[in-house]
Amino acid sequence: MRTSCRYCTLKHIGSAMVIAEEIANGHLDPTHVSLMIGHLGQAESQSQERWPEIAQTLRKIRQNAEEEYWTALDARRNSCALETDLAYVANRLADLTAPIPLPESASGPGPVGEPGVLGGHKHA
Repeated sequence: MRTSCRYCTLKHIGSAMVIAEEIANGHLDPTHVSLMIGHLGQAESQSQERWPEIAQTLRKIRQNAEEEYWTALDARRNSCALETDLAYVANRLADLTAPIPLPESASGPGPVGEPGVLGGHKHA
């Protein structure tokens, strides 16, 4: 067990707080999440010997952060896949010379350009 150090514990808590703020400001990525969780783990380790109740609180915070941020990253990955798919279709649609193959159920009957299908659909 590591010898507890108040200043080292505070340093790691502060570092985790800075990274958490970066994540909140849009830097939700595996590197930032790993660094934040690592600093929380180090703070927990630094406090274990002399302040076990603080170490336990830091452990709970770290575990909650792991669940919250890794779940958010998984959701973001799924969202990014959807965004990539939608961007592909939007780019194809923007290039009117490249027809978008759609199943009949998605666009209605008839060739592209007719009412009820992509390209000729009238928006209400």
